[in-house]
Amino acid sequence: MVGDVQTLIKECEICNTSKVSNRMIKPLMGMQTITEKPFQSLHVDFVEPYTFGVPECMHSDNGKQFISEAFNSFLQKYGVKHIRTGLYSPQANAAERVNQSVLQFVHSYIQENQRNWDQYVSEAAFVLRSVKHSSIGMEPYMAVFGSHMIQHGASYEIMRKLSSTQQSEFEILEATDKQLLMREKLTD
Repeated sequence: MVGDVQTLIKECEICNTSKVSNRMIKPLMGMQTITEKPFQSLHVDFVEPYTFGVPECMHSDNGKQFISEAFNSFLQKYGVKHIRTGLYSPQANAAERVNQSVLQFVHSYIQENQRNWDQYVSEAAFVLRSVKHSSIGMEPYMAVFGSHMIQHGASYEIMRKLSSTQQSEFEILEATDKQLLMREKLTD
């Protein structure tokens, strides 16, 4: 009987034309852009100064700042392909996921009084760049620059003291021996 009722509802013309769908409409994702080098493809959600050279393509939503004549003229001037995500599909723009992470960090970090949230955006970005991401298996900073992010100025002095230790010395040592070697170098 339940099956008959479900079939009747699915086939009912009045039901189908008057009922508002609660399904999320997902537009086609399109082709994935394959890149060979960092900053070749950018996903943006707001425009700010950018200093890493000219990308091959830029992904954005359909915000008025991205569909303006001035923005499109800028992209044409530098030969940048503009890819706009489908309407109401933030999952198609990686910048939206980063924004979600920044907002989650800010919300967790300042908790009660969120009037000064904008003062914590740089700290949130710092954390996101220096924490291992499951999607790439490393820290974003490491993926782009090939080294760990320096998180305190005193780290440079420690690195200078350790610079005489060659990587080859570490490859043959056990973990406890590595720690002992580092301690000796630091106390010299």
